[in-house]
Amino acid sequence: SSGDPEAARPHFEAAAGSAGAAGLEELQVDALHMVALVAPAEDQHRLIEEALAVARTSTDPVARDWDASLLNNLGMVQADAGDWPAALETFEQALAARERIGDPGRTRVAKWMVGWALRNLGRTDEALAVQIALKAELEAVGEEDPYVDEEISLLQG
Repeated sequence: SSGDPEAARPHFEAAAGSAGAAGLEELQVDALHMVALVAPAEDQHRLIEEALAVARTSTDPVARDWDASLLNNLGMVQADAGDWPAALETFEQALAARERIGDPGRTRVAKWMVGWALRNLGRTDEALAVQIALKAELEAVGEEDPYVDEEISLLQG
């Protein structure tokens, strides 16, 4: 979008239409995802849901796997609106999608999002348990994540 989401939106919409017409489902869902990202906040929820519907009914497994990113984006829209119960539910769905896909790094990010939502709901014991488990998982693979450390610090402080 090069810093101009309003100008970019018609291009993403055209790309989604062209990809859909050509049967390129992964590209169609990717373009729909971009349409939602550059849309005004009041349109994002609806547009993400529309992209999710396309992803979930796709015959292309790679297009179906876009559900994880779309659910994460939807959770962020809900969090930004202050609807933390909905955000938590959506982040949990995104986590399930990431676990299905099997990418450990992205699955850890999805776990972090669940913990973050739990903290914002005031469910600090659960949030801390998520982040401590995530830190142990990271240590087991020789990685660090300052966001995990920050959450643990916030929850223990």
